[in-house]
Amino acid sequence: MAGTTPLTTEQESWVSSLLALGACVGAPLIGYVMERFGRKRAILTLGPTAVASFVIILATRGSPWWLYVSRLLGGIPLGGVIMFCAGGLYTYAVGACENYYIMTGACLLVPAVCFFVFLWMPESPYYLIATHQKTQATSSLQWLRGKDCDISEEFNNLEKFVEETTLDRVSIRDLLSSAVTRKAIFISSGLGAFQQLSGISVVQFYTEAIFNAVGVALSSRTCTILFGVIMVVTAFVCAKIVDKVGRKILLLISGVFMSLACFNLGLYLYFQETGHDVGAASWLPVISIVVFVVAYVLGFGPLPWTVMAEILPSNAKGFGGSMISTFCWGSSFVIGKLFQNMIDLLGRYLAFWMFSFFAILATFFVYFYVPETKNRPLKQIQDELMINN
Repeated sequence: MAGTTPLTTEQESWVSSLLALGACVGAPLIGYVMERFGRKRAILTLGPTAVASFVIILATRGSPWWLYVSRLLGGIPLGGVIMFCAGGLYTYAVGACENYYIMTGACLLVPAVCFFVFLWMPESPYYLIATHQKTQATSSLQWLRGKDCDISEEFNNLEKFVEETTLDRVSIRDLLSSAVTRKAIFISSGLGAFQQLSGISVVQFYTEAIFNAVGVALSSRTCTILFGVIMVVTAFVCAKIVDKVGRKILLLISGVFMSLACFNLGLYLYFQETGHDVGAASWLPVISIVVFVVAYVLGFGPLPWTVMAEILPSNAKGFGGSMISTFCWGSSFVIGKLFQNMIDLLGRYLAFWMFSFFAILATFFVYFYVPETKNRPLKQIQDELMINN
């Protein structure tokens, strides 16, 4: 890419993985800021942090060590994000310009605009009521609903909900003393870990490199943009069908097809690396990655967060959310950092077969441990967890 200094393989592995490490730190940090200083202030800290990471890149002209700092800093805002398909597509599209600094500047614009727009947004009514700022809470809710809307009933219901939630708060030690809550946290954390162990972070970080390595007929840049488009379209499809099909079914389908996709990609790479002519099957890696992306976004991408929200009691959602984010981004960091080492040690094909194994392991985990939560009250879900404990 124009304007860059070539990185060594080891440096590339750090650049690709430090974003996830920053997110691993950012997840609990942002959760604390939200509870201590409010939702609006927490979100407003994300924009400058992201902008600072891109400014470092522009100011230091691609110095590897400063690039590490930038990626680590840029990962912190990701700890507060659970869906970024559209952002991925934007990055792939602007990356087609093949200029390091133009791409960085284009990415810098998004958090900067978000920050200035969000300055005009009100604080969360929930947070304002919880911190005994009822006048501001009324103004905030009225702004959100429109000046002609009668908010009295909704405001009273929100007050009751905040009061019940506050009374129900307990310490982490008390939370973990409940077998059902422990199992719910175990399931949530397991889904968060398997989300990354299936190989999605590698596919995202190394998409173009993978297409270059397998020598597909389409240009690698075209393939990566196609990758982003598929992610966005599938995310909309998932949102439409998840309440009709069910969470568990989609997770099972997702795990099976991610496993098959990684296995087929590994099979292609095996024949390629052992000297066989794979020209007639040049379509296989593209189809495999498309299937993988569709399967991921349909299930293991968004649904671990959905399941977590539906199986955890309200007084455990904050802690559970931090746990699943930590396991998710921690796994992403480990996989991203070690992927090149796995390739050097095992070969590309064995690395993807390993991801295939983790994806099928995730499928068994869902089958045996994850309850169906679609249209079911929390009490019924917890009763099932207790029976199967």
